[in-house]
Amino acid sequence: VYCVVEDVTDRVKLENERTEIQERLLTLINASPDIICFKDGKGRWLLANKADVEIFSLTDVNYFGKTDSELSQYTDEIYKEAFLTCEKTDEKAWEKKGISINEEIIPLKTGENRIYEVYKIPIFNNDGSKNGLVVLGRDITERKKHEKDLIIAKEEAEKANRLKSEFLANMSHEIRTPMNAIIGFSSILNNRITNPDLKKYTQRIESSSNNLLRLIEDILDISKIEAGHIEILKHASDIRELTEDIKKIFALKSAEKVIDFTVEIDENVPHFLFIDDFRIRQVLTNLVDNAVKFTETGGVAVSLSSKNLRVNKTDLILKIKDTGIGISTNEKQLIFENFRQSENRMTGKYGGTGLGLAISKHLTELMNGKITVKSELGIGSEFTVIFKDVIISEKITDKNIKNKNFEFKTKQLNILVAEDNLINRQLISALLENENFKITEAVNGKEVFELLEKELPDIILMDIQMPVLDGYEATKIIKKDDRYKNIPVIALTAHAIKDIVAKYHTIFDDYLTKPVSKDDILKSISNFISEK
Repeated sequence: VYCVVEDVTDRVKLENERTEIQERLLTLINASPDIICFKDGKGRWLLANKADVEIFSLTDVNYFGKTDSELSQYTDEIYKEAFLTCEKTDEKAWEKKGISINEEIIPLKTGENRIYEVYKIPIFNNDGSKNGLVVLGRDITERKKHEKDLIIAKEEAEKANRLKSEFLANMSHEIRTPMNAIIGFSSILNNRITNPDLKKYTQRIESSSNNLLRLIEDILDISKIEAGHIEILKHASDIRELTEDIKKIFALKSAEKVIDFTVEIDENVPHFLFIDDFRIRQVLTNLVDNAVKFTETGGVAVSLSSKNLRVNKTDLILKIKDTGIGISTNEKQLIFENFRQSENRMTGKYGGTGLGLAISKHLTELMNGKITVKSELGIGSEFTVIFKDVIISEKITDKNIKNKNFEFKTKQLNILVAEDNLINRQLISALLENENFKITEAVNGKEVFELLEKELPDIILMDIQMPVLDGYEATKIIKKDDRYKNIPVIALTAHAIKDIVAKYHTIFDDYLTKPVSKDDILKSISNFISEK
């Protein structure tokens, strides 16, 4: 008789520990609010946690060893479709051979439907055969509802933003139309009047009108920035000439305040740079205007320089230094916020909307630049604008060459002006009366075609919004007619919103935004008639 004695103390201890761990794991699984289920390779249920059992009302059903199809026959009718759907998504998980994520709807006896995000993790044997499937499901009903609410809120916000943009566009149009006449006629009077006192009054009218126009532009720019509708349009431009223009603009204003105004341009600054000269001019104008406005003694100094000059790139640096009232340390960042000014600047004496610096900061950043400020109360301020990696251009393009000495004397040009506003028609006629032009007028698109039947003009200046037939529709017809399609049509619009103006590029040969000056009109005409 052989007796084999084996010490199984450790094995029994290990098995007890495994049983204890399994019980703890089961307790943990049952404590989870998410549904957890294990199935074998044939789709038969091996284990379901408490949440899974309760959601499908499996309390009184022996689910062990049953497939989803079989369970659909045992449980309430409302769960039948859910079990059959579950079985189909199991198959997709097996086919994918990886984690599958689906959204499944599980109905409740209360009549409510709950949405679950279900993860299915297939497990395979070494030979590639199916071993089992782990199913994890989380109730995301509230999350989906929240997402839907966010989408609705986003759509409502976008709708509100569109309505705001449309309102601003309409207000801009309505304000720009009379502003066009005020600025235009005051400019004409200013050029014709010789009496010093009267000339002073017309200059004040013109200056105040331009200030009002700037306020309108600021409000529109903020709206466009908020909506992401500001577009940076770069082309070869003479940065030195741009800076000199700023000097001419503010020389008179500085002289009136009896303060110094200087502009210094380093020799190393390239003449022609690939930039959005309109937006850089806007930034520089805002900063210089602020400096002049808040300086009572001393002066304002503008400097233009470049550094890190490479073969085809450079960093452009603009500095505007003043000896004005200055800004406190705590308020330096506030001045770049919309409608905000530092406390010592928010006075009736200086006025302003608090938009200029905010717009300048936004525009600078859109052009890959950075704006900073150093300031001390009672001492003055220094604003620095740096544009990184500005491309150097060898020459300026013909389109950007500024020439205010337009000549059209070799041939009388027939200009057809289509404008429903009598005052604006009178203004255009007055602006162009000393040129070698024959002006013909139409009050709507229908009259344009009546006049085209009689005589073909060299140029059409077409207002956009007109009764009977508007300028946009009239121009579309013109461009489709072989008799008229080669006549250049220049749009005259009081709109300044990008979405509205953008479509004009597709149909008009050029467009001018009101208020328009004589130089604006002549420059546009010269692009098409210069050879005549």
